[in-house]
Amino acid sequence: MSEADIEMLIEAKPFAKGTARHAYRMKSDPNSIVKKSVQPRNYSNFLEWTIWLGSETHPQLENVLGRCHCLSITGQYLIMERLDDIEKADYRLIPDIPAWCNDTKPSAFGKRNGVIKIRDYGMVRFSDLLNQSLVKPPAFALSARTQALIDDAKRGCQ
Repeated sequence: MSEADIEMLIEAKPFAKGTARHAYRMKSDPNSIVKKSVQPRNYSNFLEWTIWLGSETHPQLENVLGRCHCLSITGQYLIMERLDDIEKADYRLIPDIPAWCNDTKPSAFGKRNGVIKIRDYGMVRFSDLLNQSLVKPPAFALSARTQALIDDAKRGCQ
């Protein structure tokens, strides 16, 4: 799609702003969002699109990565699955993620229909990207899982 075509599909103002991209709601599709690159190069959008296309041969990633639907001709716009914000109670439910994911703060994750996925994977550690067998939980999720195990053990001892 062209940039002009996508601009006609989105709301006038972004609902979220990051350092590299702004996120827009789509006027006619509540299940998708558009990420607009605000950097001179559209690196993050190209990278997410490339990773998404590469994940097609790795079905285990389908439930970990937010789905990408379309990249504009220049890469300035990326249409992606809309994932709602997670809450602190969701932290222990975060799936293990590929070790190459470099943006592992809570806001990089979202959920849809109870499934938690990475909604921002536009920053990677390329050395780890080459080894797809590496997986790990984000630090905040690991802490929440550990606390849940401690709480469960305490309840079991009572």
